Amino acid sequence: MDGVLAVYAAAVVLWLAASIGGGAALAFIARRQNPVLPFRRMWLFYSALLAFAVAGFMAIALRH
Repeated sequence: MDGVLAVYAAAVVLWLAASIGGGAALAFIARRQNPVLPFRRMWLFYSALLAFAVAGFMAIALRH
């Protein structure tokens, strides 16, 4: 049971890191297109969007 918990913990850490990094990359790209947009808000928005999308995919994958 401890091994399964470690795998899930690693997946959560990877999920958060990928969401934060992907959100930053998308915010940087959007900021280059329109310099007026606030970087931190876009970063938060895109990170949350990616995190919820990946969580949905993981929930669907774990059900089947």
